[in-house]
Amino acid sequence: MRRAFSAAVRGRVGAPIVLTGDPGQRESQAVARWDSPWFAGREYLDRSQAHLPPSTRVAVLTGEREAIMAVGTKVQESVTARLMGPIDGEPSTVFLVVRRADGNSLSQVLGQIMRTRSADPKNSFVRIHMDPRDF
Repeated sequence: MRRAFSAAVRGRVGAPIVLTGDPGQRESQAVARWDSPWFAGREYLDRSQAHLPPSTRVAVLTGEREAIMAVGTKVQESVTARLMGPIDGEPSTVFLVVRRADGNSLSQVLGQIMRTRSADPKNSFVRIHMDPRDF
């Protein structure tokens, strides 16, 4: 959408804009109507119904499976969070999803857990990424 509107504004005033692709797509409709707020509203509604950002906050935990599951379970004791995963691989990944209003609580709880874990050298490394752009 950003690229389409950016390309369209570079044309002369009153010059026609040619759209290729499916005219029924939401993106094409928004450019044809020159209505980006409508598009943004629809996208936000869809993402809200799917419990995806920006209506939620997401923490991505990466590390050894046992370690990230321990952190995820510990978070769920303090904050109402949906635990998605683990996604096996090297390293494993878990997603913690909370309502937007609980985002600060999630950050505080994760910080407290990680400070406690870092004091024990036996604990394995867990990487936390809050609200990744590509989620």
